[in-house]
Amino acid sequence: MLFSIEDVVSVDTIDNEHEQLFVVVSKIAGREAGIMCSAIVDTIDADISIDEVTHRAPGVFGSAIIQDRITLLLDIHSIVTETVPDWVNKNARRLKPSQIDNIDKTPAADREEPVVPQVLVVEDSKFFMNQIKSTVEQAGFHVLTAEDGLAALEVLKHNHVDLVLTDIEMPNLDGFGLVERMRADSAFAGIPAIAVTSVMGEVAEARSQEVGIDEYLIKLDRDQILERSIYFLNHGRG
Repeated sequence: MLFSIEDVVSVDTIDNEHEQLFVVVSKIAGREAGIMCSAIVDTIDADISIDEVTHRAPGVFGSAIIQDRITLLLDIHSIVTETVPDWVNKNARRLKPSQIDNIDKTPAADREEPVVPQVLVVEDSKFFMNQIKSTVEQAGFHVLTAEDGLAALEVLKHNHVDLVLTDIEMPNLDGFGLVERMRADSAFAGIPAIAVTSVMGEVAEARSQEVGIDEYLIKLDRDQILERSIYFLNHGRG
């Protein structure tokens, strides 16, 4: 399905006089969504500081200065949700407590309320923390947070945690170090750990396997984060 930015965001409409339009395609809730635009100015790979307040709106999760210009950062998932809410509601892999088999073996008749999994999100970037936390909460999880590996270990000591979603690059103790310490402690060794990171490459992925990370995912791929989270909550570390 095709969407126009101006359907959600207050921007100028696409000039229909253009002989050629472009479509940026993303996968949302198991289906492909195309965002139409009149031109693709550039593609870049850069470290940027994201302003989550000034220009935040439905369909826009923030802004940044890119090549000396204020650039709005589109939230394609939000654009689709605002435009066709039934699409996400019907097709997203939403987590239901009844789907989780291995968290609480108490017979259902003896439980006072449904079991809701508790997930620890470890991320030092406020922006990515908010994005991942929002995605996880919308799926029905209870969420705990920590800003680095050392803080995460303290959370683990004082809370029941069913799954850890962790960044790799963090101060004090990175994601590799966090999971390595988890696997060395019998109290935490069996908790599944998924890396949600922008650090890619064969070396990083090999290191993740060495320390016991169960899955290595890219940040902001909401569908994949939810799908793999549900898998490990159901099946454990295998």
